[in-house]
Amino acid sequence: MSPLIAKRTGGFVDFKYVRNGQRKAGHMKLAKRTLSFLADATAMDRRIRVNAISPGSIDTPAANDLLASSEVGEQRRKMVSTSVPLGRFGRLDEVAKAVVFLASEDSSYVTGRELFVDGGFAQV
Repeated sequence: MSPLIAKRTGGFVDFKYVRNGQRKAGHMKLAKRTLSFLADATAMDRRIRVNAISPGSIDTPAANDLLASSEVGEQRRKMVSTSVPLGRFGRLDEVAKAVVFLASEDSSYVTGRELFVDGGFAQV
């Protein structure tokens, strides 16, 4: 974030993760909230845009390997298709496009927002 502070402009995109359909708890939650607070405080003080991406279940090679390796994985895949309103895993390019938007000048008047790229899961 140092170049942004020096320029007193720009944007910062934080990632917040969802695990097994629920946000991480305990020390991970505390660490993420602390980083988010520090980023927000810096942004407000320095006029830097700070936003967050919260991806849902994303179709990746690692996820495919894990889900294909067991019956539990297949059950997880079915659970996603029934619990996510859009009925599928997200794609990496969908998350990337959201990050590019929040980091670009196209979102120059957007700050303090969390964008869920999760097929509507957070709204259920």
